[in-house]
Amino acid sequence: MDAVIYTESGQEYEMLSGILEYESPGIMVSRGNMDGSFHLEHEYDIAVVGVDGAFGMELVCKYR
Repeated sequence: MDAVIYTESGQEYEMLSGILEYESPGIMVSRGNMDGSFHLEHEYDIAVVGVDGAFGMELVCKYR
């Protein structure tokens, strides 16, 4: 299983990736690239979006 986390906070990323790894042993967790473009080359089973505003909503819509 693969997961991606979109957040600007390193501390939030560490917390969320720790939760995912605890709940799903063996999961591969990646940090989403936040350069203003959408990088959807890889399909993920789980996408966690910790971004406020329009950019966060656009990310959510891309993964629906």
